[in-house]
Amino acid sequence: MTLEENFKLVVSTLWRQISSLFFLLLIISAIASFFLGEKMDGIIISVILLINTALGFFQEFKASKASEKLMHLVKNKVYVLREGMLAQILAEDIVLNDIVHLVAGSIAPVDIEVIESQDASIDDSMRTGETLPKKIEMGREVFAGAIVSSGKIIGRALNTQMQSSLSQYRSKLESVKKWSSFSVFTERIIKYIFVISLLSLLIAMVFLVFVMHKYEFTHFLIFAIAMLVGVVPEILPLISTIILTRESLFLAKDKVIVKRLSSLQGLGAVQFLLTDKTGTITENKLKVAAVSDVHNFWESSNAVSEGEYERPLMDNAYDDALNKSIGKLKTAKKKITNFILFQNDVGYEIFTLEGGEKIARGQIGKILDICKSSQASIKTAALAYETKGMRVIAIARGIAGEWDFSGFVAFHDPIKSSALPSFKIAHERGISIKILTGDSMAVSENVAEELGLIKHPDNIISLDAVKIADLSDRQLTRVIVFAKCTPENKLELIDRYLKLGPVAFLGDGINDALALKRADIGIAVDNASDIAKESADIILLEKDLSPVLKSVSTGRRALRNMLIYIIYTLSGNAGTFFSLLFASFFYPVLPMLPIQILLNNLLTDLPLMLIITDNPDEYSMKHVPHFEPKKLMKRVLIFGLISSLFDFIYFQIYKDASVAEFQTGWFVFSVLAELALIFSIRSSRSIFKSPALSVPLFLGIAITSILTFVFVFTGVLSHIFKFSALSAQAVLSLFGLTFLYIISNEIAKFFMRRRNLYNKPTVPIQVFK
Repeated sequence: MTLEENFKLVVSTLWRQISSLFFLLLIISAIASFFLGEKMDGIIISVILLINTALGFFQEFKASKASEKLMHLVKNKVYVLREGMLAQILAEDIVLNDIVHLVAGSIAPVDIEVIESQDASIDDSMRTGETLPKKIEMGREVFAGAIVSSGKIIGRALNTQMQSSLSQYRSKLESVKKWSSFSVFTERIIKYIFVISLLSLLIAMVFLVFVMHKYEFTHFLIFAIAMLVGVVPEILPLISTIILTRESLFLAKDKVIVKRLSSLQGLGAVQFLLTDKTGTITENKLKVAAVSDVHNFWESSNAVSEGEYERPLMDNAYDDALNKSIGKLKTAKKKITNFILFQNDVGYEIFTLEGGEKIARGQIGKILDICKSSQASIKTAALAYETKGMRVIAIARGIAGEWDFSGFVAFHDPIKSSALPSFKIAHERGISIKILTGDSMAVSENVAEELGLIKHPDNIISLDAVKIADLSDRQLTRVIVFAKCTPENKLELIDRYLKLGPVAFLGDGINDALALKRADIGIAVDNASDIAKESADIILLEKDLSPVLKSVSTGRRALRNMLIYIIYTLSGNAGTFFSLLFASFFYPVLPMLPIQILLNNLLTDLPLMLIITDNPDEYSMKHVPHFEPKKLMKRVLIFGLISSLFDFIYFQIYKDASVAEFQTGWFVFSVLAELALIFSIRSSRSIFKSPALSVPLFLGIAITSILTFVFVFTGVLSHIFKFSALSAQAVLSLFGLTFLYIISNEIAKFFMRRRNLYNKPTVPIQVFK
């Protein structure tokens, strides 16, 4: 980031901190305290305000910088002509008059004037709304945002990315947020708690100040503001951002780039992962398995592999595999004067050599069709390799319009060594992987055999024989491989699986863009087409299932930590809030002073910040975390009621204590109880079966506990916060009450498990041998 961009980020982050409602409320509290002559209270509130603002600013600024760093890794790149050489640069670095090279799947990064078109057509529907591709000829203008549907375009840049016709659209696009159900829930929670708390305080103020005349208006106002600041989880969005950014940075080290932070929590809830076969299940590195040399095969093959032309990726793959297999043959090089790229409807590509001789390379059936003599035995031999999942490429040589068959080579794309372990890990964690391939049923069966899948008629289905609409939900759950799958089939499958649970889709082709958008989570590879990367939420720097599954686990950990924060802050803070409100009616003075409430809030925020480092148990990582707000709020309500119950027990025990002792004791018990709550809510299982606390979280809890007693027993601090020294007996009784509070929470968890208020582990269908 430039110095100017850093300055803007600092200013905007600071503005968000000081323009928040809670900043203004604490300012009012500080001013009111000074107005009443409580200078020390005013100073303390101001100091707490500065600490909260500094912590919020630092965490948000750090998260923003990290997000910018992540986004830089997935910025679009483009090939331009620089100093006579093709160079790959960032799209944002294009300058006026740059010569830009675009291939099928690329998105025009700027407005360009076409100076060369090789059978090119574009999809400009984003700008015009017209869905049919348009042929592009030399001299035409292609506007930024247009997608190259086929062929190749070479053009001159008419402007920079910031000046292009797409810049205004991109600004609007970036301002649109894709909300997850969890994000919507957290936003609503903050609003609901604020409204309920505010209404409760206003009603209490009417009775306590204007009806009962128990408290002065200004004193109660400061008390009410402190309670409101303490109960509303105003930093929940920030905590969520910190958690997601932290986890995203860890994933970046594993070659996974999260473009949209909220997609990470969605990834944690994924039940179905739909992916293609090539490069994910297989190595996407062709190896020669067999060669049939009918007539001068190697000479014909070498003429192409040694020739100079702008090779598509697949041509490079074929040539590299052949060269690795036998090495480069010493044959007379012939210059390739012209070539026609491979077209699906034609089935082969044609190279014209110096002297007029031509070489065709492509599908065995299509090549045999153009040859003057076609042998059935050749086709049968090739078919035998194809049924084993191999790719057969044939070559023919043409002179004066007549083609002679040279031979064919069978390429094998081996199953990745990581594929089977990845499948088993996904299976154990309740994630159902579905392979979508355009290959035949025979090839798909061969892949399934290599993966070790159980032979079952429901495990593999060919979509040229079965309609997706006719498949039952049970069949969809059972199927592992969909053969003969078209881009339209992918969309239809995603729609069906979305009705069964959250779906992630891994794709990288031009035709995968809609599917990537339609799925809950779209995953693309860094070398995918521009339109696929634009549509994706997550980018893989390496195409493999392992980082995807690691991302799912990371998403689950992030979601789990955010849920812990919500339960912690709502159960503990809300319980204390309503206990304080209740006690203010019956206790002769304020049950806890405003500065004590704010100190309580500040101290208990420390372990909250460190929950992001906690160790999740393997039990919670092995099942899909179905996010159900009703069940979550029932758990919050139960824990909150237990918290309030123990507050009332405290009232009964200390009702005859002095005012200072009562306030001090409740402050200590409130902090200890909130810290104890962490042990109970971090796992659905008993605290004795939960994993050990992370070192940072353990230290955070220990330091907070020590600081609590430092404030109470240190003379100066005790005087400032108006605490009273507690006897050894009182301290022991508070620890005893906290221990009983933990036991009560554990008993409640036992019954909550019996009532299915926690998610149960997913029991997957057995599909492996």
